[in-house]
Amino acid sequence: MPQEYRTDAGGTWDKSDYNRTNVGFMFIKLQYTDTSGTTDSGWIDMPMVQVERPIFRGYFGNNQTIDIDLINALGSSNAGLRNSNKQMYVQINPTAFNNAFNQAGINKNTAQYGSFIFSLASSVNTTIRADRRYRWVYRQYYNNESVDASRNYYNPNIRPQNVGSGVPPSAAFNGPYISAKVVSENGVSTQIDGALNAPYWAFSQSAGVDVRDHIQLQSPNGNVSYGGEYYQQYIPYTASDNPQFPGGLEPVDTSIPSYNIPWVVNVGDEIKFQNNEIQTYTILNIVPPQDTANNKLVLTLDRAVPASINKDFFLVRRKIPSPQSLYLDLNFPYNILSSGSISKTIKQTGSYALSSSTSAGSFPFADENGLYTASLSNIETLTTPGIIYPDFPTEYLVQSASIIVNDLISKGIIES
Repeated sequence: MPQEYRTDAGGTWDKSDYNRTNVGFMFIKLQYTDTSGTTDSGWIDMPMVQVERPIFRGYFGNNQTIDIDLINALGSSNAGLRNSNKQMYVQINPTAFNNAFNQAGINKNTAQYGSFIFSLASSVNTTIRADRRYRWVYRQYYNNESVDASRNYYNPNIRPQNVGSGVPPSAAFNGPYISAKVVSENGVSTQIDGALNAPYWAFSQSAGVDVRDHIQLQSPNGNVSYGGEYYQQYIPYTASDNPQFPGGLEPVDTSIPSYNIPWVVNVGDEIKFQNNEIQTYTILNIVPPQDTANNKLVLTLDRAVPASINKDFFLVRRKIPSPQSLYLDLNFPYNILSSGSISKTIKQTGSYALSSSTSAGSFPFADENGLYTASLSNIETLTTPGIIYPDFPTEYLVQSASIIVNDLISKGIIES
């Protein structure tokens, strides 16, 4: 138990002096480093949050324990988080401890020993990353007591002389004890680390009413990983219903390439629901998770989304300039310029889940073995001939188009 101690023995005409309010301190930090090896340099302090308020627990006879709230007993300036929440600090004041235990109806010096108990965690906006080293740092200090036998020390194997000496319980001198664990922010079960899981999006609300042009990201992992440090891994795409293609089916080789773009949404990006171009919305504003009260990403769309839309069947897309690509503000005329075939086959769902079939575009039901009937469309898009004209081509361009194409082929600029 923290005790006052003499700083001066006094004399014939001088009484003893005591330190009664500041006999030591302790602090705790959470740190990380990207430096490999066992070096002690390069560690960076991380912001923390209190999971529970810090307490001091006194262990008395007959298995009696009494807890005092350190912030209440010592004051918020002497106990709690400081330095931008990067340090848990306690200044040890024996008088304050004495008062707190007196209010609890017991003399603190009758305790066998006491322990400081802290429950801390990394802040909600901190992401625990692989291949990075983390550590808890704990420092405890008591002032030097040069006049009498020391009364204050950590992990004592003998009680102070002024309270009778004697051997304290083993728990007193075997500490400090640190229990640490990594808790996933994932709200649902998954077999893939960092995966986003449904439900994905929900409408924001105002006075209990849905605001249907504002959507919030519900997936905990999606909100934690948002901000530019994480990239979406390649996700195999399975062709689905799509009224823009012949027979209402996407080609069997439809795929979404991996662009290696950080997980960040930009103004002007688009979000499409249910694989339906009619349900495509432009993103007008983004509020990142760290700037919202509930730590959820909020997107403002260019118009309201129907309440009946399945918001968990979605795609976020961005127009990226490429000299090899053209954007057409119309449906490509597959039915005129291509040949193809449509067939049905039995497919395996693999590791992804299928939702029920809807006219707006989704997957069919899978049986208990993960099998479902799929329609596959093969379209010869790579050999489809065609010329893209401006809105108002000149007569010369129309008459000379084939000559221009043949000239480009003969020069090796394009292939036939």
